[in-house]
Amino acid sequence: MTLTPRGFLGPLFPAILALCLLCAACGGGSRSSPSPSRSPSPAGTPTPAPVISPTPAAAGASGYKLVYRQSGAKADIIWRVLPANPSAPERLATIGHRDGVSVVPALSPDQRLLAYLSLPDSAQDTISSQAEAYVIDLKTQKTSLIAGGIDYQFRPLWSPDGQLLFLRRYAGAERLSSDVSIIYTRVNREPLPDEPTPAPSPSPTPLAPGATPGPSPAAEDPIKTVLQAKYSQVQSFIPIGFAADDRSLDFVQVNGGTSSTTEVGQVSPATAASVDAARAQWDAEVKAILASVPTPDPNATPLPPDVTPTSAPVIPPLPPSPTPTAKLVTTLTDQPVQDYRLSADKTKVCFVAGGLAETGDLLNQAFYADLGAGAVQPVPDAGLPPGDRLSPVWHPGDSSRLAVGFLPQGAMPGGVALVNLAGGPPQFLPLPQRGFDVPIAWSPDASFLAVTNYTGLGLANPGEAELDLLAPTGQRVVVATGADSSTAEAVIGWFQ
Repeated sequence: MTLTPRGFLGPLFPAILALCLLCAACGGGSRSSPSPSRSPSPAGTPTPAPVISPTPAAAGASGYKLVYRQSGAKADIIWRVLPANPSAPERLATIGHRDGVSVVPALSPDQRLLAYLSLPDSAQDTISSQAEAYVIDLKTQKTSLIAGGIDYQFRPLWSPDGQLLFLRRYAGAERLSSDVSIIYTRVNREPLPDEPTPAPSPSPTPLAPGATPGPSPAAEDPIKTVLQAKYSQVQSFIPIGFAADDRSLDFVQVNGGTSSTTEVGQVSPATAASVDAARAQWDAEVKAILASVPTPDPNATPLPPDVTPTSAPVIPPLPPSPTPTAKLVTTLTDQPVQDYRLSADKTKVCFVAGGLAETGDLLNQAFYADLGAGAVQPVPDAGLPPGDRLSPVWHPGDSSRLAVGFLPQGAMPGGVALVNLAGGPPQFLPLPQRGFDVPIAWSPDASFLAVTNYTGLGLANPGEAELDLLAPTGQRVVVATGADSSTAEAVIGWFQ
């Protein structure tokens, strides 16, 4: 499964599009608060989507399906479509919402649970933490409220095993004094009729004779805080993916206050297995303490009245969760950065930042950071048309290559080029008939790249939008039209 980095593009009014096109990691845009429907709707088929001259037609052999959100005024539909048959998508769910503001969905890796953010009617705007997080079980058709006070601008992030759900929250009466945090909660699945009932939890270890029990633990809060800082110090935490060690979460930290740097860090434990391992370690420590408690000798001579007995060890209360620890890995830049994406081998991060071109123009330029070496380099530009670079996306099978978007030049439409970090001529994906393409997400087998195609000539006047799939062999498939259904925020991911 490939999940698209968070790139929420709101309603396309030109004054903010240049910024919105760069927000692949931290987002922006306007949606409205759903009153969730309590179950997915039955299957349905939308109006067939046209196909633009596939060449060759046999390029649609990928077994991966694209999952995307089709926005509506008061309800959104979640579709799953096979590139070879775009006119017959499968409806996964229909979710009602507040008028004019779409939901922010994320499908679990096993495709059973759909998490989404929704703004309630009481929410005043989309930039404060006023969203509610829900989960729909697509098998049992049950919807559950997970948490409130969630940041609507960050798409929920599932752990690789689909057990933990990560969310972002800003909390506090005043923005500058508020806390910005990344939280998670464990999302359990109800056993299906044909599944075995899970084994019951083991009974607590009994206290040894003479041991003094510690205080009873309070009811455990299902919400755990992973990262937290004052907004005046850290303006944003942006999780970008899970590290190669199978226990850590890679994140971008945008610093505030006297520092304007953007850094990459890791926090652990951040996967279900690592959290459970930390819990098991605590259990082992408790058992070791219990084993050290001597058994009272009933035949021992009583102590004299003036002798104080040795106190028995007190068992510590069960902590709410293992305490995560964070470390910063490398600094990306000392200026605002957007479009953060983690490479398939988890060793590099690409991003876009403003910079001066040789002509003296301020342009959006693509960069990448080697997390091991801590070095930041520009993405090679040789062979590409001049101008802004748009939304770099790592090739899923080769972390030395990036798909980079570029704008129209004269009579030539803007397109996508595959660039090798080691240099050499770029490979151009099929150009659109008009406008320009903005990369969103590769299928894991690299058969198709999802892009937003705009009909306009540039960021200031983008025109209309549609969601297309490009095959390196020359095929272009139209999946959905309309800005709300065609941008990075609408693409949920590729699933097999």
